[in-house]
Amino acid sequence: MKKQLIFIIMMFMLCGCWDQVNIQELQMSDVIGLDRNKKSDNENMKMSIAISTLSEAHQGGGKPGMQLISSEGYSLADNIEKLDYKLSGNLTFNQSRLYIFGKLFASNTPAEEMKILGRIPNSPLNANLAVFDEEVSELLKMEKIDSKTIANYLVVMITNAIKYNYTPKVTLFQFILGKQDPFKDFALPLIKKKGEDVQLGGSALFRAGNYTGIDLSMTSTKMAMLLKERKGGGVYLNTQLDDSSYQIWIQKSKKHIHVKSSDNKISEINLILHLQVNLIDSGKSNKALSQTKLDSIQKKLTDDLNQQALQTVQTLQKANCDFLELARELHAYHYKEWEHMNWREDYPKLIIRPDIKLQILNSGVML
Repeated sequence: MKKQLIFIIMMFMLCGCWDQVNIQELQMSDVIGLDRNKKSDNENMKMSIAISTLSEAHQGGGKPGMQLISSEGYSLADNIEKLDYKLSGNLTFNQSRLYIFGKLFASNTPAEEMKILGRIPNSPLNANLAVFDEEVSELLKMEKIDSKTIANYLVVMITNAIKYNYTPKVTLFQFILGKQDPFKDFALPLIKKKGEDVQLGGSALFRAGNYTGIDLSMTSTKMAMLLKERKGGGVYLNTQLDDSSYQIWIQKSKKHIHVKSSDNKISEINLILHLQVNLIDSGKSNKALSQTKLDSIQKKLTDDLNQQALQTVQTLQKANCDFLELARELHAYHYKEWEHMNWREDYPKLIIRPDIKLQILNSGVML
């Protein structure tokens, strides 16, 4: 009897799920698009949210769909509140997988605008970021591509691009905190629309948290990623030489930075990149290549990759975007020279020479 009485008292003491929210009442954002209008009034920010839905649900599946809602306001918080008014359920960000900036929004302190998302409960700070070269609201209105909802299509496209080293991974958390890091600039995946197709188009360069207005091509983006990492690999590169196409798979890469200076002033920075590669596509030949032919291809590929690397570095300098984090390197290992520098003024004028040293490991046989 005593045990039964204790059990009854404990039942009354338990609070239960008094604050539960039924899943049917939640409106889970999947992809969030942010644009800035050119209007002169205060309501110049547009927020578009793709909410994934599932109709005809049954055990093991259902029919995927998407609900698109949007609002215009003077800030992100204002837009979130207005969107809440439009929905019958509770708007939640805990399933957000991708944030997409329109270029105009990306050019005007996006990191400051996004800070509020770090204070919203259950906001996934590991969500990926990307840039669209037109209005994101128009992109999301496409609804479907290849039988997939546009939201799912975009999420899978960016996720796979990161997985296969086509583009850098930048999360919401990194982007918000990056504004406070003087040595951190970003390259965000760039989405482009061509007719009815949507595809990855390289990367958009950011300086001090703002879009610079300058982009890297797909090839230059992969080259920039190679030049940034100390050690790496797992990247495909394509090139066209002598009317033949070549594709290499980078098995291993290793970077060294050599800084030349005099009188405590930096005169030149050399980016030395050692690449060990497999020749996947050896042009028109489908036979094993002779050593003489391999040596010739290796020299031509080395020259071509060095040219690509130089163009990539020059584009980064033109944008005054230190994606390679050279400032961090100089501050850590060449502080005497660093003290005499005004980095943002000096960086675009520095002599930066990439030096790629290529080694082909196989014979170029097509299997």
